Amino acid sequence: DELRYWWKNGLRNNRDPFDTFDELMTLGERHNTPVQFNFLSERPRHYDAWYDLYHPEIAQLMQRIKARGHTIGFHPSREAATDKNLFFKELDALRKVSPLPVISGRHHYLCFASPATWQTWESAGLQTDSTVGYSDLPGFRCGICQEFPVFDFLQRRTLNLREQPLVAMDVTFARYLNESPEAALEHLLSLQKTVRQFNGQFTILWHNSSLNTSFWAPYRPVFEQILA
Repeated sequence: DELRYWWKNGLRNNRDPFDTFDELMTLGERHNTPVQFNFLSERPRHYDAWYDLYHPEIAQLMQRIKARGHTIGFHPSREAATDKNLFFKELDALRKVSPLPVISGRHHYLCFASPATWQTWESAGLQTDSTVGYSDLPGFRCGICQEFPVFDFLQRRTLNLREQPLVAMDVTFARYLNESPEAALEHLLSLQKTVRQFNGQFTILWHNSSLNTSFWAPYRPVFEQILA
């Protein structure tokens, strides 16, 4: 089934099923929802999810993101989560190639440790983090669905950094909870209803690889419906 799907929808048509960036922008524009694309930066080839930050296609993609009114964010590697020097090196490399200011983002694999993660983002001059959410469960890890100023409890001061809590992620429903598309949609709509009740931000993470493969294609309508 997997081979048949790829032959029909990918290989035979010379399409990369992971190159969904323009589709994501179009879906966002259709519902007046700007999309933020968080880019991994310059890193060794042996790191997971590696791509060449300096490839011409990446440059072209970033220019399309800018032209269409969307944003570019920072996606620090797992290794950078505990290595401040590496964090700054990756951020600097991304800022050098980005045609837009890089002022926000989210850690790879939602790596987070309070208050160290926030301290690093603050010292880097970033304005907004959106890492704080659970990988294996959706919902309100911060107890709130609105952006809030970060408080450093060790230094006992409010930082300039703000947190935009992550409410839901695609792999949480399909992989961790093993929910069907129908169950995932019901779950997401319930969360969305709560967010609207409190006039919050329904911040979701949907990977570019989670639209057009044999596994993810049935979940595509879920994503489209929660944007509506």
